[in-house]
Amino acid sequence: MVKNHQRLSKLNPLKTGGSHLTAIKIQNKMKKAIPILIILIIFSSCYTAKKAQMQVHKANLEYPLVTTDFCAIKFPIKEKLVEKIKFISGETIVKTDTLKIDCDSVVSDKNKDNKVLIKYKNIYQRDTILKTITIEKENTARVVNLQIKIEDLNLINKENEKIIKDNNTLIEDLWYFIFCSVFLNVIFIIFIVRNK
Repeated sequence: MVKNHQRLSKLNPLKTGGSHLTAIKIQNKMKKAIPILIILIIFSSCYTAKKAQMQVHKANLEYPLVTTDFCAIKFPIKEKLVEKIKFISGETIVKTDTLKIDCDSVVSDKNKDNKVLIKYKNIYQRDTILKTITIEKENTARVVNLQIKIEDLNLINKENEKIIKDNNTLIEDLWYFIFCSVFLNVIFIIFIVRNK
């Protein structure tokens, strides 16, 4: 009798009890749950820019030293000395003066004195050289950010150029099709008129 019961359980698992039936139900539920679980894992693992921004903001609130050290190491400030020299032309000052020199060696004329008058000019010009030295500090994080935006815009520009080129070839093909169809229609009409 025991052997018959074992044979029946092998042939018909539904008559032996509910344990095999519940295993099948669990297998069916698992088959349905696995794709849902995979979809949930895929969607939960998406790392968006908003999620990254929120995590950085949270890290900055709780550990500001860590975020500032990271930014300082990753994006150091570049300093550059810029020297500018500017020449400013000054005003010209001219002074004229007269000297009287007593000359003993000159033969004296009784009518004139022995003094010689010499006129000379002193020309002064005061120019200014203005030298400025400035320290320019460059925010490298901003530079990297702008370079990434420029690269993105260049990619968009290339895609737009490709779309425009494809549209132009499509328009050319359309005009070619129109020309060919008109030409074939004209030939067909001429053929019909001649055969009548």
